[in-house]
Amino acid sequence: MKEPDLVADCLNEMVNACNIPVTAKTRIGVDDIEDFDYLNKFVNKIKEAGCKTIILHARKAILKGLTPKENLKIPKLNYPMVYQIKKNNKDLEIILNGGITNSDQIIEHLNKCDGVMIGRAIYQNPYFLADIEKRIFKNTKR
Repeated sequence: MKEPDLVADCLNEMVNACNIPVTAKTRIGVDDIEDFDYLNKFVNKIKEAGCKTIILHARKAILKGLTPKENLKIPKLNYPMVYQIKKNNKDLEIILNGGITNSDQIIEHLNKCDGVMIGRAIYQNPYFLADIEKRIFKNTKR
C-alpha cells in the first residue's frame, strides 16, 4: 500500500500472464495513512492494473508497534470508508472484510458492498456456516 505503483505493476503482470480473474486484498490504510483519497487513488491504480474485484479489510495495518495478532483487533474498524469506496467505484466488485461475526452484520454489509469475507468467525464457530446457508442463501435443506 505504501508503494501503489509497484503494486499496480505486479497486478498488471499477473492479469496479463493468466486467463483467470486476479483479485487484490488490502487494508484501508497503513501506519499513519488512513485517508479516503489515498485509498481511493490506490483502488483506482489496482483497477487500472486490471483487477475487477478488491477485498478491503476495514481496518488499517500498524506495521511497527503491533503484532500481527494485535492488528486483527486494535486498529478500529472503519466500515464507512469501505462503503464510500464502493459508492465511488460502482464498476468494481468490493468485498468487505474484518470483524464480521454474525449473519445480521453480513446482511447489513451486503446492502452497501458486493460481498463479505469471513475469517476467524468461521474457524471459531464452524456452525456459523449453517446459519449463513439458512439466512443469507435461504437454503433450508439438510
